[in-house]
Amino acid sequence: MKPKVCISYSSIDKDFLAEMIKIMNSLKELNLIEPWTDQNMQAGDRWDDDIKRNFREADIYLLLLSRDFINSNYIKNVEKEIIEKNAVFSQSLVIPIFIRECDFAAYAWIDQVNGLPTRKKWIGGAEEKDRDALFTEVSVLLREKISSYIESKEDVSTLFFGVTDSRRIFQERRRVFGELRGLSKKNPSWNVDFKPKDATHDTFLDLDETEFKKAIKEELNNSTFCAMILDAKDDYSVWQYQTIKEHWKAASFEKCVVFLSDNPSDIKEDAISFIDEALTPDRLIYSNGTDYKHIVELITDDFETYFTAKQKELDVAVETPGSSKQKNVVLFFDESDKRQVHKWSIKKLLDQDDDILVMNKLHAEDVEQTNRMIQSSSGVVLYYGEANMRWFNTIQMQLRKSFATNRIEHKVAFLGEPEPLLKKDMDLNTDVFLEANNEVKIIESEEQVRKDIEEFINRLKSSCDEAE
Repeated sequence: MKPKVCISYSSIDKDFLAEMIKIMNSLKELNLIEPWTDQNMQAGDRWDDDIKRNFREADIYLLLLSRDFINSNYIKNVEKEIIEKNAVFSQSLVIPIFIRECDFAAYAWIDQVNGLPTRKKWIGGAEEKDRDALFTEVSVLLREKISSYIESKEDVSTLFFGVTDSRRIFQERRRVFGELRGLSKKNPSWNVDFKPKDATHDTFLDLDETEFKKAIKEELNNSTFCAMILDAKDDYSVWQYQTIKEHWKAASFEKCVVFLSDNPSDIKEDAISFIDEALTPDRLIYSNGTDYKHIVELITDDFETYFTAKQKELDVAVETPGSSKQKNVVLFFDESDKRQVHKWSIKKLLDQDDDILVMNKLHAEDVEQTNRMIQSSSGVVLYYGEANMRWFNTIQMQLRKSFATNRIEHKVAFLGEPEPLLKKDMDLNTDVFLEANNEVKIIESEEQVRKDIEEFINRLKSSCDEAE
């Protein structure tokens, strides 16, 4: 999901804003960001609510510094508070843009942030002929900063913790978040973010049931972990629970901790029914009572299991060629593509075979690591759903080089929505995956994926047995 960028500025600096909007539009065309300013608002919009909502949702803030920016009451009383809160609690990126020289002592922390242009060159103080060069510098360096920010977020797993209209449960939710953050700092391998943040939590409560369920589904589709406190008296709590049930099979998270705060019998029976309907019974952990620390224990157990397995797979992939009985399979998929259930089905089907050791390759940066993994493998499976096309093309380029020196007879590429046929015609490198060799699969159904993976495993094991 592209980061949302908000620009904070004084209306006196609207000419400079126009130049920044041009830069934002060019970054949008590169598919890097989703920009927003109050210029996006339409007639009839509740401007104060709209600005607050968009600022709370933002990932990146650009501050157009000037004397009028510093003296703006609205910026001081509204925007500044949201920005500073998100910078601390959400690790949002804040980038000052030096527009017109001013004293920003009220924003003392800005001195600790690298602004643009470099060396604190004030754009408004430059000659007219030099301003284009300064805006060009801002454009180039801003693209680099945002690209680095996006890359830093690609390997972050997300815990979605349910929204609540109960102040009591909200305070308990805060306490759980605090304990989890503290534990995450003690465990550096737990690269996890927590959503929704306090700053954006209440925006969900302004939605009607249909909009709320749609927003929750979006959050679930982008989460690695899920937890919620179910309160039968809270409509939002029940709506979330219903959304989890409805979209369980398409969810990307491994497990869901559901805590029943009041333990009503009707909800309890429904939870048991939910467990029976789930893909695997252990994906949902059911808890009741009033011990909220139990939630922390359950989630941290999930963290420990997930990140330990992730590190183990990486260690095995880099250091160990595998035993003679195990067939190592490298599974390529982009972890930032969290919407498709098929990649989890593919991984699960491969994991279920005791003779298959799955080695996940999520990122495209390390060419040498890719080659080492290929050298120690018997087969390659690649999934391309909603991942970034650049990721897919980079992986294919690495595979092409690696296949030139490592003979891999068993490989298959699964192409999923959106537009798999277009991906096949436009993105697929026919030197890497040959359609004539049955190495290209267009995903049409879960059943078809299961049959294709079973066929791949059988061919792989049969070939290895013959070689032995």
